[in-house]
Amino acid sequence: MTTVASTAPRSWPVRSTGGLVWRLVRQWWPQVAALSAACGVVTATIVGGLGVGNGVQRGLEALAAERLGAIDAAVVGDDLFTDSVAAETTALLHSTDRSIRVVPSLVMEVTVEAAGSGLATRATLLACDDIAALGFSNATVAPEQSNAAGVSLNTPLATAIGAKTGDAIVLRIPRRSGVPADSPLGRRDAGSAGRRLRVTQVLPDAGLGRFSLRPVQETAPLVVTSLATARTTLQRDAAVNVVFVAGAAPNSLPGEPLQRLRPALADYGLTLMADPAHGPSLRLTCRRLILPPEVDRAAAKVLGPLGGRRSLAFLAVALTPQSAGDEPAVASVPYSTVLGVDSTSLPVGDLVDAAGDRLSPPRPGEIIVNQWLADDLAAQGRPIAIGDSLDVRCFLPETLHGRVEETTARLRICGIAAMRGAAVARELVPEVE
Repeated sequence: MTTVASTAPRSWPVRSTGGLVWRLVRQWWPQVAALSAACGVVTATIVGGLGVGNGVQRGLEALAAERLGAIDAAVVGDDLFTDSVAAETTALLHSTDRSIRVVPSLVMEVTVEAAGSGLATRATLLACDDIAALGFSNATVAPEQSNAAGVSLNTPLATAIGAKTGDAIVLRIPRRSGVPADSPLGRRDAGSAGRRLRVTQVLPDAGLGRFSLRPVQETAPLVVTSLATARTTLQRDAAVNVVFVAGAAPNSLPGEPLQRLRPALADYGLTLMADPAHGPSLRLTCRRLILPPEVDRAAAKVLGPLGGRRSLAFLAVALTPQSAGDEPAVASVPYSTVLGVDSTSLPVGDLVDAAGDRLSPPRPGEIIVNQWLADDLAAQGRPIAIGDSLDVRCFLPETLHGRVEETTARLRICGIAAMRGAAVARELVPEVE
């Protein structure tokens, strides 16, 4: 008989979870050690990343707070409005806390040029008569600036144009237009209003020198002046586009009373006028070429039940009757007004035919022309009648890289309006700058 001795380690039975863990660690300790080290590295990386992220967040919050000083809230307009909004804001807020300061201001993008050197750069303009109320640590204004004779530049702006205290600069504020620059009727170069001013101080890169309404990391160029200087340059008295609220109590919510603010129509650039020539009718117009969507919705809600009608007017480059076959067009009427309406019964009068009967509204693909257009085409040897096709050539709503493009729509003539009522009402076409 042969006896074989085993050299394998004796295996004891596992009686608990702890014993199983000890058995695994004892047998696989190199792998467990490597896994523990990897887990440690991953944990340290995550903890470090969270720490860095929290640090960056705190830094950005501190930077944003420094850029705003003691400003608690602001009313910011898309366009210029009058400082009567500031008076209403003051009345609202002082009803609860008279320590709150209301500061009307102008904040916009401008161009600052160093006189003589020609160096220029874009900057943010802060025009305000009560800089100290905004709560910046270095919000001091030189005496020359208080009488609208000077400006303050922050360090990035002074460095960019090579300006120092006592130098002359030219402040150029772009002229705003109600017609967008990318519209065919808009000006490609709207121009600017400029004024030569003296640098009274260069603000350090802290406090007021870092003012911005945008959450940016880098300090942008900034020029600070009085409201009188900006308004004189713009030739707009009592104009503001921002109302700051500062100095509220720590636990108060200054933005809540601002929700009750009710600006006038003029503050939105709107005018609601009576039209005595057409009886008890009203006309809502806007400084812009097109009513903003929110204004359109509000007007439809308020004026719609009173009989108000929407309209969209645009310029047609040419109106040309469709030629027979391949014959070239021999008649055309240039630069005509096309009006889009949803009814032929309008507050300024109806669109009627020669017999005085009201015309039916044009359906999609149809158009009503007036008798003047029909007579003009007839004089050119191309009379038109109901059922004929008319090519309407017009500009596209937006330009492409400054290049104006045209499009043509072929519409069927469904009516010829007599020269009375809405067909001759100038009030249907808005006045554009």
